[in-house]
Amino acid sequence: MRLLLRQIVKTYGENRVLDGIDLVVEDRELFFLLGPSGCGKTTLLRVIAGFCEPDAGEVFFGSKRVNEIPPRRRNTGMVFQNYALWPHMTVAENVAYGLEVRKMDRKRRAEMTQEALRMVRMESCADRKPGQLSGGQQQRVALARALVIRPDILLLDEPLSNLDAALRLAMREEIRRIHEEAGVTTIYVTHDQEEALSMADRIGVMKAGRVLQTDAPRELYRRPRDRFVADFMGECNWFEGETAGADDRGLRVRTAAGDFCLPPRDGFQPGIAVWLGFRPEAVRFESGDENVLTAETIRSVYLGRLQEYTLRLPSGERIKAVEFNPREDRKRGSKTAVRVAPEDLLLLPRAG
Repeated sequence: MRLLLRQIVKTYGENRVLDGIDLVVEDRELFFLLGPSGCGKTTLLRVIAGFCEPDAGEVFFGSKRVNEIPPRRRNTGMVFQNYALWPHMTVAENVAYGLEVRKMDRKRRAEMTQEALRMVRMESCADRKPGQLSGGQQQRVALARALVIRPDILLLDEPLSNLDAALRLAMREEIRRIHEEAGVTTIYVTHDQEEALSMADRIGVMKAGRVLQTDAPRELYRRPRDRFVADFMGECNWFEGETAGADDRGLRVRTAAGDFCLPPRDGFQPGIAVWLGFRPEAVRFESGDENVLTAETIRSVYLGRLQEYTLRLPSGERIKAVEFNPREDRKRGSKTAVRVAPEDLLLLPRAG
């Protein structure tokens, strides 16, 4: 089922929670809404489900406008943060509840319940109560309950937030598997960047009731179109700069730390004020022909599989660098050459 949102607005008092959102989620897509707390992610999810009526705008499931259709008739399945399982019911009864409400006959209800439990690998727990299950098992039951009704759209509101780190990692793979097996359009709300990057087909980054950028995970991380998006997706070193024109090697940008060269970018003529940035993991401890900096180590943190450095440049700026599989410790005060590959540089216009 394809989802279309057109100019969605929602206001509570003077607080404009959703500010004219346009969004398309394609059929069978696993789409993530990512952003900080209070940006409007859950409110938008509730608008899609029908639990929250927008002040303006339209919601389409396929070609059908559903604004006036109540939640129970929209055929969406929703998984909440706290799972919302009935404690007095067995796992099977919890999963079958939506089918019972729909007046489905007992035999078909049992078949569909068993099928949903198989999909989440919980058949052996059908007769248990929720209180007898682990957090991960309860999460699977909540997923089965949402999937058993064969929803047109599945809505997940931070479903892994109550799980420990190790279980969250395991459940990411399970949710991706379940999504692929069910083939249902899924919208997943989270504020966890790694969760979104590792699972999503596409991600929409939200801020203050707006969707700033929608893209595939790799494109969003490596080619953000907004400084907020860049910083929210991961740590970044930034320099104020100015474009200095292009030559046979590419576009050149002048900064206080030195000149940088990067591949040509449309719309960046000479003399434009810009932000030039790069991720800590893009810093390479080596010399080269382009984008080489002399750096002094002022802090080093060893974390086993990687080492984090804070480096000071001759211009006084500090940058962060990450070295994977570190084999030596660059001591405080030591100097080294570092470089950033042209294709790893970020470039954004700088207002003012």
